[in-house]
Amino acid sequence: MGATSCILPDGRILYIGGEHEDSYDPDFCIYNDLVVFGPVGEIEIYGYAEEIFPPTDFHTATVVDDQIIVIGRLGYQNARQPGHTPVYSLDVYSYRITEIQTIGENPVWIFGHDAKLSADGIINVRGGENILMVGGKQKFKRRVEEFALDVSSWKWQRITNRNWFQASICQQDGGLYVLDRHPKPDDLLLSTIPYIVLTCEDRDTARIVVDGIPVSLKGGVSAIELIVEGELPAEKSKRLVDEVRMKAEAIVGTRCIVE
Repeated sequence: MGATSCILPDGRILYIGGEHEDSYDPDFCIYNDLVVFGPVGEIEIYGYAEEIFPPTDFHTATVVDDQIIVIGRLGYQNARQPGHTPVYSLDVYSYRITEIQTIGENPVWIFGHDAKLSADGIINVRGGENILMVGGKQKFKRRVEEFALDVSSWKWQRITNRNWFQASICQQDGGLYVLDRHPKPDDLLLSTIPYIVLTCEDRDTARIVVDGIPVSLKGGVSAIELIVEGELPAEKSKRLVDEVRMKAEAIVGTRCIVE
């Protein structure tokens, strides 16, 4: 999982990176390879030195002419560089991988996002998560802003400035939301605040509308993320978070805090 696949005009399919198992599993590993499926069934596997192409997962891979632009990754915890956005170029003929030095305001350490190429050579990046350093620790935060990368100049540009209210609900003891301590988003929905349920295809996310403002609730391994996608009074936003926190505590049986 966490790999990408690109279908080329000549019929080749290129699979880049990915991971095996989750980080808490003893067999966990992240790949920094390229697997090429040829049009008549042949398979080629290319491995790279970590200093050329680090272990990469939950990135995006966008075909731009004769290259594939690889943006972001989750990566191993000790190899992440919060504040930096990794960008690599893969030549679709030589399979040479080159790190790209970008300029401008980047979306920082990003993974699990979407990328789409426009007709004018701009890669638009949206969604996913960031890893930030908070109090000397790495913290996950869902992304609400959109960015664009110009492949002719390798310059990043921030497209939106939403500044939506966000909160992370974590277990105070640092525990993970896994196995029997993994609340379903639907079980965390509000009790005292009226809302309308929206359809959501992501099983780890619930979406509702409160006073005409969409609110998303996403369950992760280390935190439950709540985002108010618009302007709600600060008092009501705090009530939303408190209700979700108390429901999470009841489900996992341990104290939860808001970050």
